[in-house]
Amino acid sequence: AISGLETAIARAEKAKVSDEVIGKGRAALAEAMAKKEATDILAKATEGQDMDALSAALEAAKEKGVDPKVVEKGEKRLAILKEEAARKEAQDQLQKAVEAEDIAMLEAALAQAETAKVEKKVLDKGRKTLEEVKKRKDAADVLSASTNGSSIEALEAAMKRATTCKVSKAMLDAGEAKLAALREEAARQEAEAALLKAIETASISGLETAIAKAEAAKVSEEVIGKGKAALAEARAKKEATDSLVKATAGKDIDALAAAIEAAKEKGVDKDVVEKAEKRLASLKEEAARKEAQDQLQKGIEAEDIAMLEAALMQAETAKVEKKALDTARKTLEEAKNRKDAADALSASTDGSSIEALEAALKRATACKVSKALLDAGEAKLAALREEAARQEAEAKLLTAIDAALISGLETSIAQAEAAKVSEEVIGKGKAALAEARAKKEATDALAKATEGSDMRTLATALEAAKEKGVEPKVVEKGEKCLATLKEEAARKAAEDELQKAVEAEDIAMLEAALVQAEAAKVEKKVLDKGRKTLEEAKKRKDAAAALSASTNGNSIEALEAALKRAATCKVSKALLDAGEAKLAALREEAARQEAEATLQKAIEAAAISGLETAIEKAQRAKVSEEVIGQGKAALAEA
Repeated sequence: AISGLETAIARAEKAKVSDEVIGKGRAALAEAMAKKEATDILAKATEGQDMDALSAALEAAKEKGVDPKVVEKGEKRLAILKEEAARKEAQDQLQKAVEAEDIAMLEAALAQAETAKVEKKVLDKGRKTLEEVKKRKDAADVLSASTNGSSIEALEAAMKRATTCKVSKAMLDAGEAKLAALREEAARQEAEAALLKAIETASISGLETAIAKAEAAKVSEEVIGKGKAALAEARAKKEATDSLVKATAGKDIDALAAAIEAAKEKGVDKDVVEKAEKRLASLKEEAARKEAQDQLQKGIEAEDIAMLEAALMQAETAKVEKKALDTARKTLEEAKNRKDAADALSASTDGSSIEALEAALKRATACKVSKALLDAGEAKLAALREEAARQEAEAKLLTAIDAALISGLETSIAQAEAAKVSEEVIGKGKAALAEARAKKEATDALAKATEGSDMRTLATALEAAKEKGVEPKVVEKGEKCLATLKEEAARKAAEDELQKAVEAEDIAMLEAALVQAEAAKVEKKVLDKGRKTLEEAKKRKDAAAALSASTNGNSIEALEAALKRAATCKVSKALLDAGEAKLAALREEAARQEAEATLQKAIEAAAISGLETAIEKAQRAKVSEEVIGQGKAALAEA
């Protein structure tokens, strides 16, 4: 306290205490007075509204060592003043953005206001204004796009939305003008479409009505001209139709043909034209039927295929009676069958197909083909059958070679020799038989090795099996067995290495052995033991490093914690003993420093009981004789 220091200094001067101690007292008094002044200034600034003054007072208070609670109160007040200032600034910016109705300003101001915790009513007003401005902008954009477009429905909807959102009158007026223009254009297009439709239907009354409406709707002169042309065409078509109906009712072929030609030119209805054409065809058919029947009779008598075909075509077209047609068709069919049978037999005799030649001979006999052709066919058939037997035996042997079955090869070789198959093919069969026997031998050897556990024997058998072309499935089974044997051997080796590393408790060995053991899929129990040992070794290493560092340091708390961890992790006794020794030394030094500080305080307080206790404690803690001497001098003076 200031008063205590002033009194103590006065007494010390009166008691002729050393200038050094009195100097310390005066320095402490000056420091206490400066601290009180800084405290008073801070308290006053804390009660005010001036942020700069409060900030300066806080800086001075910290420099003079003012009570932390007083400083904390000042800092809290400064934070409140800053928050209030930020809130006022944010509220002002938001109000400006609301008045400006600018989206970017509103979004930025709202973000600032929310951060500054502006009151909800002000924020809600800003959000509502932002929403309305966005809607108005969207409505204006849609109206602008629709005004530039050509959809009446889209423009009507955009106008309705823009009106609701209070879009500018200029934009609304432009939209109304465009809507009127679009509606007028739609009416013109509708009238034009109706006229074009009437042109397509070619109805006289419909065309007359559509032309009148198109003229009223200001459809282009070009389209109206098309309508008038279509109307004239429709009237001409009606006149041609009437003439055609009249000619169809008569029997004059020339008059009817002329009326049909005119009707087609004027586009008379297809049904009317077809009816007239049918009538004309009927008249022509009656004239042609008599001519066709005469030609057909000549062809039947001659039995000539070309004459019969031509006469039949003419007679069928002319619809000659069925009996005459049937007689001609039968005669034509018999002539064609005989010719086809002879051609087929000749082709099959020149060919190499037994089936085709047998069928051709059978057909040629039925169709009464010449004996010379039949004899030549029979001779060729006997030669083909002999060659087929040889080829069959050769094919079976080649098939047996492909199948590589020992029994099949033996049988096929015997048959091939009997059928006089070439020595080359028989030689291939015998080579395939030898290969099949070697393959079977390799297969049996591999199967036996696969059932065993000798890796070297199995590897040799696999090599031989691949060389002899043993079935891939059998080889694959052997390879899987070999892989399993290798995997088991690798697993045992990895397990042994891991056990050595566990016993050595060496981190590098453990890490390498664990990687090898995991790759070899060593059982989980063994892996878990290795991982646990590695974890303990790492913890022990870390604990030893931490203890070593703390033993070299000066922190009692850090050394106590490091010793506790090191003991838990079973660090070496030598490290633990060194740590305990350092901890004892640090505690002794801490006790000495505490006793010296207590004595210095008692010297300053100048209380007899306090000095006596402090001197006694300082002596026990082995404080320096100089400091203890100062204490004794102060006690004597007190």
